[in-house]
Amino acid sequence: MPTRPRYVPALGFRALTPLYDLAVRLTTRAALFRDRLVRAAALEPGERVLDLA
Repeated sequence: MPTRPRYVPALGFRALTPLYDLAVRLTTRAALFRDRLVRAAALEPGERVLDLA
């Protein structure tokens, strides 16, 4: 039975890990989703959002 690696770097290669956020931003609609989610939260002045991912 083949063993699975314990850690797989973002985008599959360690050298590409620093580019992960840029790649996601360019290839997904994450920013649109985030903006709509923040608007739907109807935050009041002084309230904050913590982005964990």
